[in-house]
Amino acid sequence: MKTFKINNQEVRVNIEHYHNGRKAIELVCVGGEDDGVPYTVATMNVPHAPIKDGQVLIKDYGENQGVLQALVDNGIVTDSEWTMEYGFVEFNVCNLLV
Repeated sequence: MKTFKINNQEVRVNIEHYHNGRKAIELVCVGGEDDGVPYTVATMNVPHAPIKDGQVLIKDYGENQGVLQALVDNGIVTDSEWTMEYGFVEFNVCNLLV
């Protein structure tokens, strides 16, 4: 799977699935002493969210700030320009390209 740098860390993109079948994007460290260590999960699973197949909810706040732009810049997702609020946070609805 594709690799790229985020915050000076080389990461590999793993596409996984949540228990309800929706796609998840996991970023895993590549190289050095952290090779294979999970970097972050870029997505959130909100089962009742009205998203289409092939769409994901990207967490781009807190420790994940900047993840959306990195995923867009590296051709992993496109931002649909639509957001969804859940609790006290807002997720970007994105189209998965890989």
